[in-house]
Amino acid sequence: MREFVELKEKINRLLDEALGRLEPSAESGGAGDWSPKIDLYELPDRILLRADLPGMDPADIDVRLEDGQLVLSGRRRPPGDVDPATARRIERPFGSFLRRYALPDGIDPEGVRASYGGGVLEVILRRQQETSVRRIPVQG
Repeated sequence: MREFVELKEKINRLLDEALGRLEPSAESGGAGDWSPKIDLYELPDRILLRADLPGMDPADIDVRLEDGQLVLSGRRRPPGDVDPATARRIERPFGSFLRRYALPDGIDPEGVRASYGGGVLEVILRRQQETSVRRIPVQG
């Protein structure tokens, strides 16, 4: 009976891995081997994004503004201290990810900041200061 349980677990793991790679997050333009969980807040003076990226090296995370979009991408490497063939269960994804978010008008490209700590990437996108309206007389 134990052999059937092990076979079932192996089949489930293979299906989870295969299906996870076929289901990118459509609402955010996801792509890659996995998709990190994201919280996105729209505040009066900024947009705040937090992404769960535990176990990643900040050097493997790329944050950029591109054609009015915030683009997050990166690669989580498999653990180097164990042979993947010895795994009984793998639930923590590794490989590449890509997430895209359309940005509203008024984001200051110079005011974007990103930090990583405790397994969480935080991106702050500041809004541009509103300029005062000035009436310009028309000469006639």
